Amino acid sequence: MQELDKTRVKLDNPGVWIDFSSSDLSLLRLGIPPIEPERHFTCLARVFGLLYNLFPTLEFLHIVAYPNWQEYWWGRVENAQWLKVFRSFFGVKNLHLSKEATLRIALALQELDGGKATEVFPALQNTSSGGPLPSGPVCDAIMQFATARRLYGHFIHISVPSSYKTDDG
Repeated sequence: MQELDKTRVKLDNPGVWIDFSSSDLSLLRLGIPPIEPERHFTCLARVFGLLYNLFPTLEFLHIVAYPNWQEYWWGRVENAQWLKVFRSFFGVKNLHLSKEATLRIALALQELDGGKATEVFPALQNTSSGGPLPSGPVCDAIMQFATARRLYGHFIHISVPSSYKTDDG
């Protein structure tokens, strides 16, 4: 049996689904029923803490937020709650965020400065977004997180869709 190495978290209105897989074979699916968003994150932190201890080979994390999720989740979950969940992802090397998830998660990661930026996703090497990084606060937040990590020897590669052009060309 192959070890689980991929996790896909689906944030919907109002449920949360978590798929654990190996290669293209889905092996385990967990669902957290509709409850208050604050309790979703308490459940997520506990589930991930337990599962990552059982399956330390989980290296790929894909967070998908569906377009309608923001109306349910946006103002009800604090950055500290996101960061508590992310501390469970100690083995994740590759992080992919859907376009809808990028904004909220980038703003949470921006709160980490100095050595704290290496406390979440300590093994992170690559991150990518499902859409172009919008200029302004979101792009600044991601760059601030990457810079803070780099200062402590934890480099990450940031990928954006090829249709996105930077000032460099």
